[in-house]
Amino acid sequence: MRIKIYFLLLLFLLYGCDKELVTGLTEREANEVSVTLFKHNINSEVVSTKKLGIKILVEKDDFIKASMVLKRYGLPKKKYASIGDVFKKDGLISSQMEEKNRTVYALSEELSHTISMIDGVVEARVHIVINDKKKRYSKETKVPNTASVMIKALPKYNVNHYVPQIKQMVAKSITGVIYKNVAVTVFPYITETNTGEMGIVASNESNESNGRSTGVNLLITLLVMCSIVGISLLGFRLYEQNFAHGK
Repeated sequence: MRIKIYFLLLLFLLYGCDKELVTGLTEREANEVSVTLFKHNINSEVVSTKKLGIKILVEKDDFIKASMVLKRYGLPKKKYASIGDVFKKDGLISSQMEEKNRTVYALSEELSHTISMIDGVVEARVHIVINDKKKRYSKETKVPNTASVMIKALPKYNVNHYVPQIKQMVAKSITGVIYKNVAVTVFPYITETNTGEMGIVASNESNESNGRSTGVNLLITLLVMCSIVGISLLGFRLYEQNFAHGK
């Protein structure tokens, strides 16, 4: 019985040393976050929950550093609505205009999500302009369908190299949009932590030394706490025995 108590106490103390960093992640997002933290010598724990999805825990001492690392890399990435999300069956009859707007929005979200999967892209937005065919324009003055893409990318990645492929993909994905009517603009993703080399990330030797020191301190704390609890339990047991003999 006493062993079980020690074990539960140890688990409680270990869990209490962790702090929730992010929650509501998919498996892919959680892997991306944990790998990025690992590259910066930050240990993390991946915990699955039924209601809140997957969450990432880090040690309290690493929380601020971990938050800045994720901000630097734009993680976790923005969530985009899928076509299935936009066209959920709600039993209501939509007008032709509503269907058109929902279609445009769904295409925009799907394309934004696809572009955001390119290495180095932190966020992408696709804006689509579909000309209303019911407007009475002559063939010479008909306004063409267009699309514009805004990309925020990490400075160390040359995302501009992929602009022609991005334009081609967008043009082929939207009816009535041609290559020359797709505009792509790439902006650097700048935060306070990536204007230069990340100041809070120390050398590997320093991180390893701090990690060992933190681990030793944690072990000592756990041993002291377990000793206190053990002594308290022993004293309580002796008190019970003396009390019983006294009767």
